[in-house]
Amino acid sequence: MEGRLYDFARAWAQRVGSCDEIDASAIPKVDLHCHLNGSISTPLLSHMEELQRAAQGKREEDATSPEDVDAELHPRNFKSGEGGLKQLDSPSERMKYCFTVFDNIYKVVNNLAFTRMAVQDLLLHSAAENIVLLEIRTSLREKLYKTAAASVASVNSECVSKEAYLEAVTSTVQHILNGGLVAFDTGNLLPISESPTTEWWAEFQRLYPSFFDGGTSSEDMGLKWWGKLRYHLQHRMHVRLLVSLNRSHGGEVAMEVALLAKKLQHEQLENFFESERQMCAECRTSGVVDGSAISDVESRLWDVIRRTCWVTGMDFSGYCGKNSFTEFVPALSEVRRGRDGDDGVVTNRSPLGITIHAGEKPDTAELTEIVGFAPDRWGHLVFTDPANLKTITARYDPIELCLSSNLLTGGYSSVEKHHLTQIMSAQQQEWGRNVEDVRENTPRLIDILVDGVQLAEAMRCRVKRRLMFWEETSDNEEGYKTTMANISFNTDDRGVFETSLTEELQLLLHHSTMREDCDDAALSVRALWALQRLTVPHAFTLPLELLYYVKQRHGAPNDETERQLEACSCCSCGGCHHLLHVESQLQKLSGAVCADLSCMELERLLETFDATWGSST
Repeated sequence: MEGRLYDFARAWAQRVGSCDEIDASAIPKVDLHCHLNGSISTPLLSHMEELQRAAQGKREEDATSPEDVDAELHPRNFKSGEGGLKQLDSPSERMKYCFTVFDNIYKVVNNLAFTRMAVQDLLLHSAAENIVLLEIRTSLREKLYKTAAASVASVNSECVSKEAYLEAVTSTVQHILNGGLVAFDTGNLLPISESPTTEWWAEFQRLYPSFFDGGTSSEDMGLKWWGKLRYHLQHRMHVRLLVSLNRSHGGEVAMEVALLAKKLQHEQLENFFESERQMCAECRTSGVVDGSAISDVESRLWDVIRRTCWVTGMDFSGYCGKNSFTEFVPALSEVRRGRDGDDGVVTNRSPLGITIHAGEKPDTAELTEIVGFAPDRWGHLVFTDPANLKTITARYDPIELCLSSNLLTGGYSSVEKHHLTQIMSAQQQEWGRNVEDVRENTPRLIDILVDGVQLAEAMRCRVKRRLMFWEETSDNEEGYKTTMANISFNTDDRGVFETSLTEELQLLLHHSTMREDCDDAALSVRALWALQRLTVPHAFTLPLELLYYVKQRHGAPNDETERQLEACSCCSCGGCHHLLHVESQLQKLSGAVCADLSCMELERLLETFDATWGSST
């Protein structure tokens, strides 16, 4: 793994040499901070409103055009509500306004049919800009219905559970990654086929005109582009789900959500192992041995895993003016505790990751409490104090930045004022530079991102931080010696803020720490590519049960990791298809072996990332 993971120069040269496009839109990308309902595109949201009006029995000619709806009173994104936003000076007022926008979206997206459309919308937009790893986060809501018609008529018998909502999200992702689509009129999952129906294609062209700009206006070019988009979805894209704890709902609901997220992941694992058991039985019945070609088995397993929308983490978010963090510590601690096995033993080898929205308001006391809890990742951190920021950088905690979101809700006058500079400076001081030196010489991110030696060291630090949960560290061990802050750049709410990950990266280029001295566009793109590659280790690890199973099926023991993977006699194929057995084996593994399994997944993700560039198939 050493060469592949840390050799940025080689990875860059291999991809650039095999493609014609060298621009920000062509590079592979990673988006780890992406809220589902805030990411719905404006055309699709308007389409949903049209469907709602149709369900109410109103004729289209009598209905007000979506563009003419009182946007100032009922904004669904910051562009439509720009007038109201400009009147708000304080960050707290702007944040509150932001959540009125979300509330207006929730009034529209109040059923599973629209939820499935929203998932398709997000995946299409993400695939169009070459996102290879996407973590979707969404909070659970009360009073959701099966269809738009049921929501309009308030048919209580058509209400669905919170669990059904999460399953709708994961099943839709999996349907699309396997080649399926969602109907634009009903929100139903359409049968998987080679080509979209005429009706679906016509609606797709109407709702996504931006996809056909730049030479794809003809029908043949459009279909060719569509084929590349679907190839990306079916063969490259990894999509995971983070379940959100909404701080507006209180601690009791948070505990319910935490338990539900753990339950859903466990059910996903049970389904996976049951499917493997059935496949093995069918192979034995037909006389085919699933294991005759180890490389084929491994490839098949990784593909099955990639096309599953695994629950891998929890997100703590919601309006920062509601409730105190203390109220949610029990639920978050429950997430970190792991799962209770059937034998009563807590299987805490593979807990869900935790990311927390913090520093969205000036509140040193709350931030100090969250720092004490020590989440796996941080969201935003707009308002920090020197002591807490020093602790965060000393631990090399990953920080998710969202430029457009931070600029609008934080009240920054320009990207130059963004707190990226503070985080970079704090990292420089942690590395050993004194405060005066940092003040006089603002750290330049672009210089690090085009330096192979510094990139390799930054990646080592990020991998080390990723494995911290399993690997024990000694008191004498050196800290994270890198000048590169542990940051990533994400969309947050691409629909609400009318942005994309490509636009976020282009916005970053306007920050002084990313402006190069010469007019070299290729250098800027290379820096953005390296930044995206560095983001891959931030992704929450898949359940170790999966990685254990893949490793077990891989072949004969040849290292310490494989020697600790005890053989199980429950199946003649050499693999264990019983989740309970696998969970029991995981408890016996050393932390180093668990870390090795996580590295195995990381290597696979980097392999996908390095193989992706532009729209070539």
